[in-house]
Amino acid sequence: MQLFMRNVPSNMREDDLKITLARYIHRPPFRISPPLNFHIRLFRANNKKWRCGVLTLPTAADGEMFIVAFSQGIVVSGVTRVLFSRNDPSKRPEDTALIAQVAATPWADPAALQEEAEKRRVESTEIPLQSFSFGRLTRAGEFSIEAATRGDATVCCDPQHRRVRLSLQKESDAEEIVFEVPSYTWFRATQIVMICQPDMLGASYDVFLEASAPPVFEAASSMMDDSPSERCESIYGRIPMANVGRLVCLTFGNQDNLDMFIRRCRHSLHIHHFVHFHIPKVYRDIYNSDREKQCQSLLAKLPFPLAFEADKALAAGVLDPPEVIHLFDTLKKLHEEKRDEAPAIFRWFIAHIPAPSLKNLGNLSLKDMRMAFSQVASVKSKKRNRRQRGRAAAQRRQRQQQQHFQPPQGPQPEETLSDPTLSDLLNLAVKVYAPEHPRTSRLMATPTPALYQSYHMILAPSARILEGPLPDQSSSILRRFGNNDNFLRITFQDDNRLTLRQDTTLNISIKALLASRYKRALTHGIHIAGREFEFLGYSMSGLKQHSVFFVAPFWTLMTGTVIRDTLGDFSTIAKKPALLAARWAQVFSASSPSITLQASEIERIDDRRSPQGSLFTDGAAWEKLKGQQRSATRAKLIPVCFQIRMAGAKGVIFMDPTLSGRMFLNRPLIMLLEHLGVKDTAFISLQDDAIESVERIRISFLESSKLFQQHGLGTSFRLSSLFNNFVKVLDLEDDDVKQGTLQCDLLTTSLAYAATHVLRELKFRARIPVPGSYTLIGVSDEWGCLRPGEIFATVRDERNGVHKKIEGNVLITRSPQIHPGDVQFVNAVRRPELEHLHNVVVFSCEGERSLPSCLGGGDLDGDIYNIIINPDLFPKRTVKPGSYKGLPHKETAEPCTVADVADFVIDYLEADLVGMIANRHLCIADTNEQGPECADCLLLAEYASHAVDFPKTGRPVDFKGLPKAPSPLKPDFLSTEVTDLTAGSSFYPSAKILGQLFRRVPLKDDTVEDASPSFGPLITEALEDMDEQAQRRLGLPSIWDGYEALDQEMDGLLETYKTDLLTIAQAHTMSKQPNDRLSEAELVSGTIQAKWADHHKRRETVASMNLQTQQLTKAVRRELRRVEAPPAAAEDGIVDEDDDDEEDDDDEDRLSNRDIEAFVRAGAAWRAADDELAENPQAFGASSFGLIALGVMLEIVKKARRIARY
Repeated sequence: MQLFMRNVPSNMREDDLKITLARYIHRPPFRISPPLNFHIRLFRANNKKWRCGVLTLPTAADGEMFIVAFSQGIVVSGVTRVLFSRNDPSKRPEDTALIAQVAATPWADPAALQEEAEKRRVESTEIPLQSFSFGRLTRAGEFSIEAATRGDATVCCDPQHRRVRLSLQKESDAEEIVFEVPSYTWFRATQIVMICQPDMLGASYDVFLEASAPPVFEAASSMMDDSPSERCESIYGRIPMANVGRLVCLTFGNQDNLDMFIRRCRHSLHIHHFVHFHIPKVYRDIYNSDREKQCQSLLAKLPFPLAFEADKALAAGVLDPPEVIHLFDTLKKLHEEKRDEAPAIFRWFIAHIPAPSLKNLGNLSLKDMRMAFSQVASVKSKKRNRRQRGRAAAQRRQRQQQQHFQPPQGPQPEETLSDPTLSDLLNLAVKVYAPEHPRTSRLMATPTPALYQSYHMILAPSARILEGPLPDQSSSILRRFGNNDNFLRITFQDDNRLTLRQDTTLNISIKALLASRYKRALTHGIHIAGREFEFLGYSMSGLKQHSVFFVAPFWTLMTGTVIRDTLGDFSTIAKKPALLAARWAQVFSASSPSITLQASEIERIDDRRSPQGSLFTDGAAWEKLKGQQRSATRAKLIPVCFQIRMAGAKGVIFMDPTLSGRMFLNRPLIMLLEHLGVKDTAFISLQDDAIESVERIRISFLESSKLFQQHGLGTSFRLSSLFNNFVKVLDLEDDDVKQGTLQCDLLTTSLAYAATHVLRELKFRARIPVPGSYTLIGVSDEWGCLRPGEIFATVRDERNGVHKKIEGNVLITRSPQIHPGDVQFVNAVRRPELEHLHNVVVFSCEGERSLPSCLGGGDLDGDIYNIIINPDLFPKRTVKPGSYKGLPHKETAEPCTVADVADFVIDYLEADLVGMIANRHLCIADTNEQGPECADCLLLAEYASHAVDFPKTGRPVDFKGLPKAPSPLKPDFLSTEVTDLTAGSSFYPSAKILGQLFRRVPLKDDTVEDASPSFGPLITEALEDMDEQAQRRLGLPSIWDGYEALDQEMDGLLETYKTDLLTIAQAHTMSKQPNDRLSEAELVSGTIQAKWADHHKRRETVASMNLQTQQLTKAVRRELRRVEAPPAAAEDGIVDEDDDDEEDDDDEDRLSNRDIEAFVRAGAAWRAADDELAENPQAFGASSFGLIALGVMLEIVKKARRIARY
């Protein structure tokens, strides 16, 4: 309850009043133990003597008791009597969020809080610096100053925001560089990976600080107003600086100030990574403009794939410009001798040399690198020499069970050898890397036609990050022009890999940054690997991810302008930049190649509309091919519906058999269903089932298989099938999955990561599976057999034996939901005319309004819909659907140019408010008595519709016009993985079902006890037993059989796999520090364990990672089965999208020669992985490579057993 206060002395602080009131409230008749919590808020004084405020108490009963007890007020400051009265909701609505927070938070003594605040203030005071400078650590262990500052500098440790902040006030006579007044540079404490201080007292007063990402550069606004400060590119404001932002040297004036800074870093910011080392400061001018130009000029003379690898090493800080210049002749020779293998060899070389870093100060010499390379060569030689054909399985098991195996040491270099150069090391790397078999030199180099090798750059405010080439989804424009080396995908992100947004907490604007750094790239192009790339276009999904395509001219004249001119006639929309770019976007949308149609084979059919003008067939088309009937796929399960791109149109024709059909609840849908009358117990019961399913994977292989399949985890490595086969083929006990029994670190960790991932999804997204409900694509009723309010749906999954005919009253919706009318009841019926359709939901073309348009403005161009059959989730009522008038398109006075499109992209980066509107809607609905039906929420639903249309209309939603939340506090279910929900946070415990669900999910860090880096004795012994039975009963050869050439081929395949897997692991880590990567268990489980504040960005990253690991593992299986990669395209344009190269379809009734050969090859691959782990237990990629081989062997044995039974 909130009470209004008046007559508060204007000079009294909130904490002082709180201390005074506590003497009255913390005694009878109020609760004493624990003390009653309350909150004080004072308003700005209207006169010099008095001010008003609000007293917030936990409950209405406490408030009424206070009014009765202190009806005459309370004396403060000796003579002043503060008066209290009930708050008038008509004048000032109660802050229910604050009341909830007060009720859930224990009392904290304001005197102690004042003392703590004073301590924080003292700890965050500025410490004088003589200067600070950015630079690069050389391989000689020196710090080369590359960006120095002049002026009055200070540093502070800010515990409130957990950051190290540098301040700079320019000198009055500093003419070289003009700084804003003042300028700030700050690192987040969580990004600081190492601090180096002098190894001897008084040797110097330099402290070196290294971070995983560049700092935030900030130019403060004028002191005369409250306008936000501006985000900058560097300490030079809008002028870029060299790629040295991650390493800074702080020079103090004396030892006391240095010690004070170190102490505050330890105790206030909880930074614990320190080293003691003397690092001399020098001026090497490594990044001067002439060297950078020379570097780019030399890279232009190399083939782009190799030049890109060199530029990628530059951007990552592994190499610097002088080193690349030094390597040029060796790189040129490498290309001449190795051609297509050269980029992979250089990538392997870069992955195996340490980047200059404070973390490896004692391991920077090139002599140490030569020794490491020699040891790699020695180990490979010893592995080949040690292998003998037909060695006994007992000997292998004995070797695996050795607990303390010491890897053999390579030959030590002679002391008399001179220090090697990087060119010497690269030449040595060529000899060490050399693949054993030409087929395996680059596993991911030949993806399916639906994919292409994507070169990717992340353009951050203060850095650029190069990634790839890695498989990505192709598009019609990429397949049409080829020359993939000339296309570059660029993503605009913050330096911490999150979406670039204005910082409302610190009041930092990105408007000037967007106008300078990002618009400059869009209008003037970007230089990469010696080539100039210019802006080309984007797909609509790419724009939402802030990702666009650039192109470097090819075929002499094929520039961005020429390519766009080939896309069609857009004269009717030439003055609408957003709509024009949206039409270009059709050819950039991810798609698979299918068939070519002649004009004579296409018939145009008018759309179906209601008398009121509602469009029923928006995005839908009936397949009516006049010519010879053709199939656009060779899939084993023929789809009944395709999503297509054709002649500038997007839509569906008469679902993909791979559609899971699974349905999950989400936060907006739960909010709406609760408001419409669904009981809390319905959601809690479903959540309990989901949590229990997570707990069961710790004790059952079969339950693990179900959970991995349900949540799409471990798909690249087929963990769901592998867990099933462990029980049904390898004859393990179902509960052998328990820690301590399985004894396989990779699998045990993958299971723990999967559990953490699912629990995070339950907690932070309320993503709760709904058994028996389905997610299906929408199509129109072209047969005219459905009446208004009717749908038709059949769900079929041949793999799981599901054939569900949906009938009766069901609930239908579409994500994202925001209007109360976005969920509606429909009548599911059966119609003989539609029985051939499955895994789609068919909508009626009759009535006043299209049903899809009633569901969040849906249509039939590929939108998917949720069908809820569970009656426990049926609301007691429904609401009339929302209907909004769209905004007019933004137009230019003249036909727009690419610069106008660039302006729109910048506008979109700044004003993309879809996520903000959705979160504000949840905030307001959580505390308003009318919930999602309140006026503010309905207005936000309309704004959400306009925000979704922004990419086509070019009309942004006015941020200032959005309804404001009633409280600065947010419900706890909107917190993120990195949020601290302890006392004093800006979140309150929501009393509604979303808050209950959030607090019911347990999150804990699992401790993995199985420390064996190998496959463990349990799996190995079971495999030996299976091998014996397979020989005796099934006629299969022994998996231990092999020959020297095959062993060498599998060694080469393993080495290439490890290199490709490492590339994927480095591309998807949140940290962009050189040599950082994801763990092997993250890649295998299909999860990322680092805590991200933006779950959308994590999902995008995980999806990209899984796409690439899927292609890599498919390539390995193709090699094991000796299956050629899919052709670029068949003569008729038909592509076999579902050829997973796993089965020999022509020999289902017998074991084919391919099966037997694959069994032998998979056995050799298993041995290669096993031997690698014996030599190097920490070998990255060896364990997962062995899992792929094991999976192939188990599938072949399962097939042999099935055939033997018949």
